[in-house]
Amino acid sequence: MPHILSYTTDPSLANGPDIPENETVSAAAKAIFDAYFADGRITGITESEPDANTGTFDSEITFVDEATCDAYLAEMEAIDEFSKSGGARSNGARRNVD
Repeated sequence: MPHILSYTTDPSLANGPDIPENETVSAAAKAIFDAYFADGRITGITESEPDANTGTFDSEITFVDEATCDAYLAEMEAIDEFSKSGGARSNGARRNVD
């Protein structure tokens, strides 16, 4: 059953030394995302338009199943992504899609 990871991003908080300019995650996190997307473990991503006042935007990443989302988050934890860019994300939630 597909599984969705959703969160809000505040780009103004994604400013650590490991975050490339105009990005909200580290290069290592982007490589993990790209690998999951390329081999079909991530089946989609949607992002809202940035809020005109705050610049924040909402994202939803759809995984093939909950276990794949767990593995993705474990890989992000293994590279310590939360300490690099996690402060830019809030309102995290997960849900299965019927």
